[in-house]
This record gives sequence, structure tokens and C-alpha cells, in this order.
Amino acid sequence: MWNFFDKLGRRQVSPAVTAGGSWEFIERKTAPGGAGVATIDFDLPPEYTSYMVVGQSLRPVTDDQDLNIRVSNDGGGTFEADGGDYKWRGNNCRSSSVQSSTSDNHISIMATDALGAGLACGDAAGENLAFRGFIFDPYNTSTFCHMTFEGTYSTADVTNSGASFLSAGEYRTAEALQAIRFAFNSGNIESGTILLYGLKEDSGVGRVVQQEPGTWVEIETKTVIAGAGNLDFDLPTGYDMFRITWTGYEPSNDDTIIYGRLSTDGGATFSTAASYVTSMGGSGSEGNTYGDLNFFSGATADSAFMIMGCDDAAFAQGNATDEDGHGVITIYNARIAGKDTKYQAHFCYASSTPRLIYGHSAGWFVGNADHDAFRFEVEAGTIDAGKFVLQGLVS
Repeated sequence: MWNFFDKLGRRQVSPAVTAGGSWEFIERKTAPGGAGVATIDFDLPPEYTSYMVVGQSLRPVTDDQDLNIRVSNDGGGTFEADGGDYKWRGNNCRSSSVQSSTSDNHISIMATDALGAGLACGDAAGENLAFRGFIFDPYNTSTFCHMTFEGTYSTADVTNSGASFLSAGEYRTAEALQAIRFAFNSGNIESGTILLYGLKEDSGVGRVVQQEPGTWVEIETKTVIAGAGNLDFDLPTGYDMFRITWTGYEPSNDDTIIYGRLSTDGGATFSTAASYVTSMGGSGSEGNTYGDLNFFSGATADSAFMIMGCDDAAFAQGNATDEDGHGVITIYNARIAGKDTKYQAHFCYASSTPRLIYGHSAGWFVGNADHDAFRFEVEAGTIDAGKFVLQGLVS
């Protein structure tokens, strides 16, 4: 049985056209086995604003390999591979220090470029790599294209068994990008599959949404083209959880933080009580080890969630033309009165130093409540630009 909801979350009697705003499957590519293939390439259809990639059971022909990504500005004819084209930063659980490059010819997805022998992906039977990644706003010609990745893999050195990673990177030229390429550092991709999804804007506010249970449905899109102090989203009933994706976020003030607040009265007011608990971690791209930037972390309740930013002022979000931010937040239990509302977020942005900053945050609201609205609140000034898409997971 399918569920049908309008944009306010009201159940409908009859279906209509499937709305945009959800992640739409675009293409699947599978390495053939045997000698494998040198690369897996995808065109990025221009009707989407951002893209998600999911890799599973990927195995290299050559042992001990890192997976990387490159982009194309000519429709996939060539892929940018000069030494200063990319900047990336990553945490790998097999290293006590952050791996990074401020001037590279690719983005290291697994953050194993500089690790010792045996700590990248193995090629033995059963060994493989799985990951998920987001490519934000690649057709924007005013800002650098940012990407984030997370995943797990089997290390080539069997004594270390599995490993996990969290990484981010940017292509350092502001231009339209039409294709992406995945490849191991050396040798072919023997086997495995990569799937590409696109996030499409909704073209009809208020029309009926038809989706099967278990799929993400767009509820609302807000595009900022002038200063906005706060962005408020209603969280309607009929959804198990909510997700907000933001791309091209630019604040009016330098060195600012994004906060989050919750409402129980339909957005008329947002709680400022000391009931929000946040934990945050991350790193910068200029050689800092994980945690030496003062990311907020602790169990002390505060008056808002700290969604994206850094307590070291110089490493919070910058406001120059190319200092934009991107991220995804997932909100759990918001409409369940008997449970604490919780969230987790992944983000990347450029600070005023400048550096590429990437990180993650998570938190909960102390006290069981039915929260029916969420607010993005900038620390100071206004939100000058950005696209914010709210989606709900159909129950």
C-alpha cells in the first residue's frame, strides 16, 4: 500500500505525479571482474542540484590501494589532474593523525595516501570497499565544488582487518562540472558497483506527493538570494525522520556558526532553554591534526544545537565569494513525544584563513517533546545565499 501526502503532511485519497526533491536513481555501473576496468565514470545530468554516490563491494586488482575521485569540466572528455587542482582532508581510523593535501591531482576518498604499507584496501578474496559520498552543487560557477565521503574497507594487511574513514575535499576552480571519475591509485577496479543518485528540486509546491513507504520525499525547498536572518521549516506528521541538505551557504558575516533550534508550537516560538546537547569533531586542511582546532565537544546543555562551525573564530565559516558551506543534517524522533529529539550532521566549508574545514556534529534535546518545526539560525548577520532542502522519510 502506498501512502500519499501533500506538502503539509496531510494524507490524500488518490495519487498524483511523483514530486521532485527526493534522491532519484540515475545510473548503476559495475566492474566486470577479471582484469577489471581502469575507471568508473559518471555524467552528472544538469537537472539535479547535488549528487550522492554509493559504492559497494569494490575491490582493486592491485593490493593496498586508495580510491580517488576527479572531475571533468568538458562533459567527461578529460578529467582535471594537475597538481594544484584539488584540496582534501580525511580521518582514517588506522592513523592517529589526519591525512591531507593542500595541492593534489585528485581527492583521496579513503584518506590513505600517506599511510604506511598494508593500510589501504586489499585485493584478496572477500576484501572490499564500501562508501557513501555527496557532491554538492557542481554546476555552480561562483563557488568551488565540495565533496564529503564516509565508508569502510578491508585493509591489505590482514592483521589490521577492517578500517573506516571520513573525508572531504574540494575542486579549486569555480566552474561547471559535468562528470566524475573514480579510480584506484594504481591498477584497475576488479569488481564492485557504484550507484549515482541526483537531488532534484520540486517544481510544484502544494501538489500531491506519491511515494512508497521507506522513501525520502521533499517537503520544502528554500533558496536564499538575499539576506535572511533565520530559516524555519515545519516538520509535518507522517514521516519517520527528516533530512535537510544545504548547498552554497554563504553568511554575511565572517567567522560565523550555524545553530539549530526546535519548536513545539508550529514555529511560533523556538526554545532557547538550556536543553540542547551537542558534540562536534572535525579538522582543517592546512596540516592540523584531528582535534587541535577547537571544535565544540561536551555534554553540557546549551540554548541551541551547534550544527556547523568551530569555536576557534578564525576557522568558522568565512564570507568571501568562494567561502561557501555544504552539509546534511538528519533529525530523529522529532514527532514522537515519548522520545528525545536527536540529530547528526556532516558538513564542509571554507573558513577565512582560508582552509577547507570538514566535520560532523550530533546531539539531542533533553526532555521528551513533539517538535513540529526546526530553525537554522546564523550566529551573527544574515544568510546571504544558499539552498536548503527539507525531506521526510515516509512511514
